[in-house]
Amino acid sequence: MMFIGQGPGGTFYQAFDVSDAGLGVPTDSDSESAVVAAFSNINTIPFMWSFPQYSSFDHTLVTPFTEWGDLKASASVLEKTVGQTWSDPAVGQIETATGPYVMMAGSGFLGTPVQDPPHRGGVRAGTRFYLVDVGSGVVHDSYDIGDDTGKTHLKNALHSDPTAVGPPDTRFVDQIYIGDTEGSLWRIGVARDANRKI
Repeated sequence: MMFIGQGPGGTFYQAFDVSDAGLGVPTDSDSESAVVAAFSNINTIPFMWSFPQYSSFDHTLVTPFTEWGDLKASASVLEKTVGQTWSDPAVGQIETATGPYVMMAGSGFLGTPVQDPPHRGGVRAGTRFYLVDVGSGVVHDSYDIGDDTGKTHLKNALHSDPTAVGPPDTRFVDQIYIGDTEGSLWRIGVARDANRKI
């Protein structure tokens, strides 16, 4: 899987299946036209999912700050919490060999003029951390770090790249470290148990 954010260009993470690394082109081929032809086939690297979902986007919701459109009023509250997708996701398996593989990412900064139109329903964007299933795009869990409005007079956001860690000598993730734009470093515990939220 390959995960792509949009940085300042949007509020979506997308996933693509890149398991066909050979693109159907022989490994000893130096044919440029064969490689270009492979990339022109939409089945070579298929789109898997987006978060927020593309169906939640309306290209006609144009404002001076969203000239290409915005999320619909009917988008979920969780989808409206996503800011600009600058965060390079971490990927890992949660807790044990039976845990899900997840993409871990921060919600990114979203300016107040973009966040505040009526169709967004007053939902604060940028301060949430997500665990997104790598196969389906379903959000397993999320955590809101909040905004200390008196601190440095900045709108807070989880703009940076997360670091995933776990128990020694294992490949499993049970904690995430991520910094916010107010200068705090967060340690977020992750778990599959429904009684233990991140």
